[in-house]
Amino acid sequence: DKILCIFEGQSAASNFSDTRPSALIWGAYLLRGVTLQTLELTPSAIMKNKELSDLVRIIGLDWNDAHDIINPGEIREKVNKLNYKKIYALVDQDEDAFRILGILLAFFSKWPWLYRAGCIAKVNTPMMICTKGNNTVNIYSWTEYREKEKELNGYFIRYLKGLGSLKREELATALRTPKLQIFNLDEDYQMSLYKWFGKKHIKDRQNSLKENIMED
Repeated sequence: DKILCIFEGQSAASNFSDTRPSALIWGAYLLRGVTLQTLELTPSAIMKNKELSDLVRIIGLDWNDAHDIINPGEIREKVNKLNYKKIYALVDQDEDAFRILGILLAFFSKWPWLYRAGCIAKVNTPMMICTKGNNTVNIYSWTEYREKEKELNGYFIRYLKGLGSLKREELATALRTPKLQIFNLDEDYQMSLYKWFGKKHIKDRQNSLKENIMED
């Protein structure tokens, strides 16, 4: 089963060809910053965007299949026709990267059965690598860091600005034994996508952001 890794830039993918577990199975596509937001666009409008039209062709997606499928057998049939059975997003841990990830998730939601088949995932890479002697602790979020901060007393902490900061052996480990966040759909996924990306839901986004700021 072939795997397509989507990177958000050249620096993030610089070591990929040398560290991927298999050149026959692992492929890569590089985005150029924040790509087109597609939630309310037609297929013809989306295909005018080079990056997204590239992804449609590379993965082997068909706009005739851009609808939900529930039957497991039919989903398997559709997945087996794809050029890549798994699509992994490798993005940084900053706000721009999460925006890029959200836009990608909204784009692939045109084919909801991709999620039902477990095809869409994010490879979580550490935002901090903490070392003390032979001990190494990887930290993947600020929340995790705050929880372990006392335990990390005396550790040398290397903060990674992005995937491009990973050493070759660190990226090789991340690909060889990926820490995957596999995305699924719940019953309200369409409402959630429109809340965060729909043009008519600006007020809802503002209120949600305010609530999160108050909680923090």
